[in-house]
Amino acid sequence: MKKRLPHRSWTLIATIFLFFAVVGKAELVAPGMARIHVLQELGEPASTMSRGGIKVLAYRNGAKITLVDGLVTEAVGLPPSSDRELGCGVLSTTKKDWHWKLEGGMSLNTAALGKLKDQPVALIGGMDGFVAAVDLSDGQVTRRQHVGSPVIGITPLESGALVVATQTEIQFLNQNWEHLHTLSRQVKRVLTVSANRLLVCHEDMTLELLELRTD
Repeated sequence: MKKRLPHRSWTLIATIFLFFAVVGKAELVAPGMARIHVLQELGEPASTMSRGGIKVLAYRNGAKITLVDGLVTEAVGLPPSSDRELGCGVLSTTKKDWHWKLEGGMSLNTAALGKLKDQPVALIGGMDGFVAAVDLSDGQVTRRQHVGSPVIGITPLESGALVVATQTEIQFLNQNWEHLHTLSRQVKRVLTVSANRLLVCHEDMTLELLELRTD
């Protein structure tokens, strides 16, 4: 029989114990690899420096990837492949152990807390273009949907609908995750400002404040 914790306890767990961490292997970034494949392996960099056809992607862990004309020429500061992992889980700080974790087979790029059929879930999106709902009580994937492009942001609405940001557009999905409509945007980052407002940072570093409507 599946053991489930009381519904109210998840408020505390979601606030204190939930965090998303690396828990599966990632491939090496090698010379000749295209930029899009680097992003699939490592995610978006903390900063990008450009000069002519040369770009340097800098990551918070100290890694730096140099690309010339869109192809990797040098990768420094990367940990051994056995140390780089992708996944998510709920960690108990009192027990100092995982309540559950998902290992391998995932492309984790962004995460948010939400509900699916009144059950608290972790909403995760990856560079593989998938959005998934993971039951907070046991780590089971309860829904998965492909949105076509790498996911860089997820905003759940009180109605159960989702706003999903990819690198090229912002998609609005209903409670069943069926597509409603799309806004074409070159998106770099998204930030949920309030229950019905989303701040979008474009590739050209301009900002746009969107008011979300549930009707």
